[in-house]
Amino acid sequence: MHAPDPNYKIPTCKEWVPEPLRFWLYIAFVLSFQFSGAVYMALASQRAGAQGILREDVMMSGNAMLVGMTMVFPILFQLKFSFAGKNTLLFCSLGLVACNLITLYARSMAILVPVCFFAGGIRMLGTFECFSTIQLKITPTRDFAKFFPVIYMIILGMVQFSGMMAGRIANRFQWEAMHVLVIGSLLCVALGTRIFLRYVRLPAPFPMGKIDWLGGALWALLLLQIAFVLNYGEHFEWFDGHIICGVTVTSLVTLLVIVWRSHYIVQPYIEFHAFRHRNVLTSLGLFAALCLLLAAPEVLQRSYTSGVLHYGSLETFWLNGPVLAGIVFGAVLCYVGFAKFEVGYRGMTILGFLMVLGYLIGMYLVVSPATTREAMIAPLFLRGAGNVMIFVVLTTYAARTVPMHHFFQVLCIMGFVHTDLGDPLGGAVVERMLAICMRKSIQSLGTVIDGQDTFAAALPFEKVVSEFQRQVLLVSVKEGFGILILFSILVLCISAATRYRKAIRLKMPRW
Repeated sequence: MHAPDPNYKIPTCKEWVPEPLRFWLYIAFVLSFQFSGAVYMALASQRAGAQGILREDVMMSGNAMLVGMTMVFPILFQLKFSFAGKNTLLFCSLGLVACNLITLYARSMAILVPVCFFAGGIRMLGTFECFSTIQLKITPTRDFAKFFPVIYMIILGMVQFSGMMAGRIANRFQWEAMHVLVIGSLLCVALGTRIFLRYVRLPAPFPMGKIDWLGGALWALLLLQIAFVLNYGEHFEWFDGHIICGVTVTSLVTLLVIVWRSHYIVQPYIEFHAFRHRNVLTSLGLFAALCLLLAAPEVLQRSYTSGVLHYGSLETFWLNGPVLAGIVFGAVLCYVGFAKFEVGYRGMTILGFLMVLGYLIGMYLVVSPATTREAMIAPLFLRGAGNVMIFVVLTTYAARTVPMHHFFQVLCIMGFVHTDLGDPLGGAVVERMLAICMRKSIQSLGTVIDGQDTFAAALPFEKVVSEFQRQVLLVSVKEGFGILILFSILVLCISAATRYRKAIRLKMPRW
């Protein structure tokens, strides 16, 4: 992280607060916001079992929170200039406390989805307020190539760290203890805001009436409809059932309404012109490929560790440690490569995808019934490093030529792909691929229990079936990793052939 700039003082803290403490106070606020959430997808199985709801319900609630985080991007600057920073942080911290209290007991999706959506929005608003206040401490020259590595190191790193903490807390106590810890952390943020921060006079507030609230609601509805299809598709038998077909049709209607409104709205919530920037389309395509490749940990790796190695929750969450170390390494590598040596986009993108390919190859090689968790450290480290590097490079690359009035809309659009739709879509595709591989493996290994194998016939039937299921899953997971390896090689070739421009240093507006 860049050393604090001695010539810049954070203006929102009270005069008696020492200057070095001001920077780290905001870092503590950011970590608390990133640690918080209305639901925790890492504890989906525990919560579903304790409350008697579907695992898909918990995942849908988590996706609603991600949609809320994404949809607030286009209005972040308007909200920042309309309210004092102290009021914003108080509202965000106490609002997240209320959301955690509601989701702690709520079981109805009609309550969970709106509350989680609201929690995601105020979580991102609090994070943006903190980062925008200390940006000159991170990069005195307002250089995106220095700013994004720090942001993504904290955001992606806290995703892994919160997963580790959630697993340990749930194993030692109950899954509700995670909410209790987060509520205590947020109350500390509210108390710190009251004690250390002061009200700063702002320029004329941005008129909230000029924001296309209906357009934002339609975009959010569209994303939630798509997330519903991807989360519940397997549960409702995809398009063989009426529910998925009905939601798909209504999502198409919502999209048509959004397109129709864009022709006569002067300032739509998201302008379709923002999609037309060349850098944006390139970044969206590569983000989509990354989401498909990194869906392997959510489906293949989880199926392997639980179904073959029989890992419990502690062993599973322990695997987040190497990923966290890789994220820190990848962010530092991006910072040094961009800020110090001005490495080109093409080289950094290829290096990031090479690390993802290294993760897939490493997992393909270690998949066996006798693998130890130490054998997975190197692949998981590469996964974390490659993930954060691609995030930093593609975001920086897309932002290079985008005008400032489209910049936050572009961040929102990129969030559609790598957060709201990429994870559930990649998971659905890989899960479907695993199901097809398992059916094929069952056919090829079926001779083991058809009575013709003399060794299997001499064993108890229950043991034969258990071993048969394990072997089917083992072969299918290995085949799934092999397919993703071939796809990642194709993505690497496309990345190498993509035309990149050379400019590296990106400046944020002084205002």
